[in-house]
Amino acid sequence: MTSVANDLTAMRASRFKEQESKRHSFEIKKLKAENNSTFQKEVKFNDNLISNMRRDYERKISQLDTELERKLNEVRNGNKGKIRTENERLISEVTDLKSAHTDQVTEIKVSHRNEIENLSESHRNTLENAKTKFLQEKQKWEI
Repeated sequence: MTSVANDLTAMRASRFKEQESKRHSFEIKKLKAENNSTFQKEVKFNDNLISNMRRDYERKISQLDTELERKLNEVRNGNKGKIRTENERLISEVTDLKSAHTDQVTEIKVSHRNEIENLSESHRNTLENAKTKFLQEKQKWEI
């Protein structure tokens, strides 16, 4: 009987071992499936998160580009007005300088003309005085 009992015990142990092995395999498959499902959910969540972040980043880049373009146009328009004002001021300054130059040239011409007239008058007076003195000296010697 011991051999039958040993055989029965060995069979029971073998069946128990098989059941435990099947249960263990089932639990491993179940855990693998749960972990795979959790992993797939995390991957999908993170892909969506990355997609949203990328979309937000692209939107922010687009907004910044638009804002910078707007500011650049404002600066350009402001500079156009300043350039226009400065060009008008430059034209006015050049016109004033030309007018002042013309006035100075006219003034110098008048001054030179007056100086020439004064020198000519002085020269005539000197010649007349010399002539008068010469005639007076000549009369002294003729007497």
